[in-house]
Amino acid sequence: MKDIQLGSLVRICTPLEAGDVPELHGLVIEMTPMQHNKNIGKHLIKVLLHDGSEEHCMLTDLVLVN
Repeated sequence: MKDIQLGSLVRICTPLEAGDVPELHGLVIEMTPMQHNKNIGKHLIKVLLHDGSEEHCMLTDLVLVN
């Protein structure tokens, strides 16, 4: 199994309570390590979606697309 890295094609997992949101797919274009003490070891990810927009999320919100 590959790890998510820059350039990876990913799917953003949205919470079920968000309603009927279509699955969002895109490319990882930025990975920023979190600096706050309680978030050390976590990463904020910027994903370029297919429509050209950008979405920010946590690494744990992403699933690698094969």
